Amino acid sequence: MLKNLILNNYKTLLKFILWASIIYAIAYYVSENNGMSNEEKIKIDSLNNVILKIQKDQLRLDSTIVEFNKEIDKIDNSIGKIKSQKNSKSNEYNEKINRVNKFNDVELDNFFSDRYKN
Repeated sequence: MLKNLILNNYKTLLKFILWASIIYAIAYYVSENNGMSNEEKIKIDSLNNVILKIQKDQLRLDSTIVEFNKEIDKIDNSIGKIKSQKNSKSNEYNEKINRVNKFNDVELDNFFSDRYKN
């Protein structure tokens, strides 16, 4: 039975064996040699090490940038609070100045004496 199977399909089996051998030879050649000398492989390894160092440095710099951005946000918030307080005081002084225009002499005297007490 096996003998009949081999005899009837010997061309297909030969094609299969031939293709398998070709694929094996190509895979062996590519994995063994891959067209590079040992010097080139050493250079590539060296470059890979440099790339890894640069990537570590980049991560360190990225974390530093994140910290600086946090500090910038804190400063921006402080500036916003100061601007708000400044605007509030400015509005308060504008109101006082507008009221001063309507004061009589006694009220003006009291206003300035109270102002310079504090």
